[in-house]
Amino acid sequence: MAINQGAGAAAQPSRTTYGGTFSGSGYGTGPYYGNFQGSPTTTNPAEQTLAQSAIIADSHAQGAMLNAQTNQKLGALQTILRTTTVQPGQMYGGVVEIARPPASSSIMHVSVTFAGERHTFSF
Repeated sequence: MAINQGAGAAAQPSRTTYGGTFSGSGYGTGPYYGNFQGSPTTTNPAEQTLAQSAIIADSHAQGAMLNAQTNQKLGALQTILRTTTVQPGQMYGGVVEIARPPASSSIMHVSVTFAGERHTFSF
């Protein structure tokens, strides 16, 4: 159950319908009779508490799953990306692979910022 759907369901009151008939007579008058029907709105604190507990457990499970996915992606990035300090007069080389996005233009522009300066490369 999604968190927002569960929270909405937990906060919903329940509706109960009841009905019946009545009859009687008054002093010096004929008999009285009829039907009645009602529909009160009530809440069940026990059901709301159980629903909220399930929502909290689901939220914790989703949070743990997101943390695991984030840690896995960060671990993969550590094998791909490295930080290197390039001193003045030195150089460093490498390869960057970029998937070409679908576009009608045959030119791709990549902007990179180094030390506060923006550099644009066109391919």
